[in-house]
Amino acid sequence: MGKRTIGVLALGWLAAACGGDDSVSFGPGTGGSATGGAGGASGTGATASGGAGGSGASGGVSTGGVGATGGVAGTGASGGTGASGGTGASGGTGASGGTGASGGTGASGGTGASGGTGASGGTGATGGTGASGGTGASGGTGASGGTGGSAGCAPADCNDGNACTQDSCNGSTCQHVPIGCADTNPCTIDICNPSSGCVFQPKSCDDTNPCTVDSCELATGACKNTPKNCADADLCTNDSCNPLNGQCLHVTKNCSDGNLCTNDFCSPATGACFSTAKCADGNVCTQDTCDASTGACTNTPVAGCCAHSLCTPGFALDTTSCGYGDASDCAKNVCAKDPTCCTGAWDAVCVGLVKDQNVCAPIAGGAYGCGCTHSYCATGPALKASCDPCVDVICDVDDYCCSTDWDQACVDAVKSTCNVPSGAACK
Repeated sequence: MGKRTIGVLALGWLAAACGGDDSVSFGPGTGGSATGGAGGASGTGATASGGAGGSGASGGVSTGGVGATGGVAGTGASGGTGASGGTGASGGTGASGGTGASGGTGASGGTGASGGTGASGGTGATGGTGASGGTGASGGTGASGGTGGSAGCAPADCNDGNACTQDSCNGSTCQHVPIGCADTNPCTIDICNPSSGCVFQPKSCDDTNPCTVDSCELATGACKNTPKNCADADLCTNDSCNPLNGQCLHVTKNCSDGNLCTNDFCSPATGACFSTAKCADGNVCTQDTCDASTGACTNTPVAGCCAHSLCTPGFALDTTSCGYGDASDCAKNVCAKDPTCCTGAWDAVCVGLVKDQNVCAPIAGGAYGCGCTHSYCATGPALKASCDPCVDVICDVDDYCCSTDWDQACVDAVKSTCNVPSGAACK
């Protein structure tokens, strides 16, 4: 028993000294309590396997030998239950503090030894799988596995894809400085679009009122909303702006005074309103009245009033008032020929009938020329009797008016004899 143990130890030492990667196997023990050989000496990545347990007749457990100098010994040879092997020997701690080889199951299948720490602080060499199926030495980081020195940056590497930054490289650091988009125009809103860069949007001064003209003051940037000018230069319209659509409206000025008996007007020159009597016909020989409740007019002829000379167009004439006290039948004869001269208006047709000697004949004979050298309403040289039916009647009474002078007495006779109003109304 003592000789077998010495032999095992000697062979274990020899395997460790040779630095081989393969585990040393031993034959099966003949006794049930045989002890495995000692593990190999410590070395880098060496795998020392315990000797095989003796083959006990009744399947005893075989104990593996202790690894030399502290490396963790691999599990002993495949000591199984039964005649051919027991449990492998337990290894001790490896010399350099790495994990010793762990024994695998089976005759030669121990786990490879763990690599120790490398000289430069890195993890030891990468272990491969053990020759007989065990795990190889543990791989670690190489000797130069520390972090290397930092590399410098290039401008192209600093482009952040943002059009709103100025990209640059400062040594080893990228810098992204926001760009300025101010255009010094207070009437723009200055912004930056990351996709395209600076954008200068006009400042909105819209007050949503279609009746104002909206603008921005370049000097201050303040919004100005000026009322829309809808003036049409017509003083008789009220000009305004429609707030719904901004269209200008020009409504005729309302000058109504609420009186049905007035005509209301607007003066284009001043824009002032004024009113005239609705029923005034301008004929001094009528009495004009108006019904205040209906606005209906009545123009009643004034008895004994002849509106104007028979030789002058104008208002319809009354045959009685313009008959000159029956001294002349001219008006009667004209209206007999054309009734509208006495019902409608004394127009040029009526004056033409006066000149017709078959209708109207002067007292002295001939025809009325209707061409006095001056108005019978004013003093002046003597007039010819044939120039007007009224002059004809006056001169028949007072020859002085047609032979010497048409004086004030003659002018006064125009009213008293011919019933023509005096003064400004004399025509």
